[in-house]
Amino acid sequence: MLVAFNSIPSWANGAPADCDFWAGACAAPPASANDFAAFAAAVAARYRDDVAAWELWDEPDRPAFWGGTVAQWVDRIATPGIAAIRTAAPGALVVGPATHSSLAAFQQHTAPLCDRLDALSAHFYPANAATLFSQLDTAYRPWIAAQCDRPLWVTAVGIDSTLTGEAAQAGGYVQALAGALARPYLARLFLYQWADVAGAAGLGGGWGLVESAARQHRPKRSFFEVQDYIASLKGLPNHLVIRDTFANSTARPVGGALSGTATEVGGRTWGATATAVLGTSEVTTATGGAGAHVAGVPFAPPPDPARPLQVVEADLIVTGSEWVGLGFSLSATGSYASHGQLWARLRSDGTYAIHADGLTHELQSGAIPEFRPDGLNHVQLRYDRTANRLSVALNGTDVLPGRRLGDPPVAFTPSLAFAGFQIQTAPGTPAGQARVDNFRVFSRPEPGLFSDGFETGDLSRWSHRRP
Repeated sequence: MLVAFNSIPSWANGAPADCDFWAGACAAPPASANDFAAFAAAVAARYRDDVAAWELWDEPDRPAFWGGTVAQWVDRIATPGIAAIRTAAPGALVVGPATHSSLAAFQQHTAPLCDRLDALSAHFYPANAATLFSQLDTAYRPWIAAQCDRPLWVTAVGIDSTLTGEAAQAGGYVQALAGALARPYLARLFLYQWADVAGAAGLGGGWGLVESAARQHRPKRSFFEVQDYIASLKGLPNHLVIRDTFANSTARPVGGALSGTATEVGGRTWGATATAVLGTSEVTTATGGAGAHVAGVPFAPPPDPARPLQVVEADLIVTGSEWVGLGFSLSATGSYASHGQLWARLRSDGTYAIHADGLTHELQSGAIPEFRPDGLNHVQLRYDRTANRLSVALNGTDVLPGRRLGDPPVAFTPSLAFAGFQIQTAPGTPAGQARVDNFRVFSRPEPGLFSDGFETGDLSRWSHRRP
């Protein structure tokens, strides 16, 4: 774990309690270097068994985080802080200065501290990975090699999806990780950040792997592509067949038709009713009032007997709907009430029902675990075609833990031709409220393969809460 020190409390520098942080009014140097040394020592001692590296500072070349001169930062923060951490946590690394603006700022803050830092750190917010590595290879690396021979840590690289689009951000992050592994001088690279910050254009508004809390921390395309890349590094098999985050692009504008567009992974073409349209990186409804808004992509389970488990999952927002359903069907656009083979539907009142063969068999119903009326509810159906058994999880809780479909009174063997969803709206409901997002289909060897963790692909604990 890396922990960074940044910003100064008002009691230490006399700034007014209502100072404007981003204007730099709160960042005057502390009156005493001893105050920061004591604080750094106390924190490092308390967490020395948990923290591998401490970083001084966070962008001292940004006025919001440091309002003094470089010399004052060296004298009142870096020098006493390094000494305090070395004493309190002798085994920990100390890195810095984590500048962001230019090579010149990096040089100014690094040169006085070169012999006291274990690694040098800097932050970058490029449009793409090529720009990042152009700066590192042609400017930072030569200076470090000549003037301060220490490993380089990029402790923040942020690509703003609000400026580049989700596809470019995802590609940039994966290329940044791969490029770091190919450069021995670059010892660490941290993607910044976990979540977007609503309303913070240029300051974290679109750097995240997931969206802001206002958007229920919806996983973005970069979340999944970074996840896939890490899984590949670990040698984990990839059983993903289809994925679509419905990220907006010139080919997929807000309000555009879903029908006829291709999935992001798998190359399947969506069939959809005309009223199933693209929202803000999701699928929603174009019209209000009563209606069935249905979409599906072709999916025939692969013949490989070693991959008997067919999985479909997505995040559903049921606000303004009668219900939203997900599953396997005989038709791309036919109602799940008649064409659905195996499907689950969530109602806006917080209840669910699981069906087979349209509405012929109701396999289970009840209250949705951890139901979020206005947020993402994760639904996952797992069909074992060898055992003819269905399992369903809602928000990470198994509500149907392996129901055999061949046994009476069901006695049903489904035909899987399409995977998709239906948003059913009621009279008087407005358009654009109920939504479907992060649609994925897998063919997997056995149920336990993707049981946990970011790298392995189980979204049930990642789609609605921060770890």
